[in-house]
Formats: sequence, structure tokens, C-alpha cells
Amino acid sequence: MTVPSLARPLPFVLLLAFSLFASTALAQSAPRVELASVNREPIYQELNLVGTVNSLEDALLSSSVAGLVAGINKHGHPSVAASIAY
Repeated sequence: MTVPSLARPLPFVLLLAFSLFASTALAQSAPRVELASVNREPIYQELNLVGTVNSLEDALLSSSVAGLVAGINKHGHPSVAASIAY
């Protein structure tokens, strides 16, 4: 014959106390929220390269995110400047 769990009060009381303690101990406070205004700033990335570039194929430059590339500065050798297309 099986004895009901309420007839064994000590394990039941310990389990109940642990479950109540664990739920309050593991509770977290609300995350901190901060607001900031939106700022627009230009993105600059400058690479200074020295050397020779030989291309086997022609390619066009494009940006992966709209508006990232505003322009391409063409400085240097005339053949390099002429080969850059917008």
C-alpha cells in the first residue's frame, strides 16, 4: 500500500520551501533603458596604398548598404582614374 505524499510532511514542506525560495532568488530586476537622440555623421574610411594593381577582369564598385558610398576620389595615375566607373 502506498502512503500519500501529504502523510510524509517533511519532504513535502522542504520541496515547497525550496520552490518558493528558488523562484524569488532567480527573479531578475527589469533591464535599464536609455534613450538617445539620432545623430547623422558621415562615414570615412581612408586607405593609403603604394604599389601596382593589375586586374584580370573589369568590375564595378557598389555599396552593400544604400548610402554608404557617396563618392570615389580619383587621384593618381591617369589610367587608374579613367578605369573607375560610377
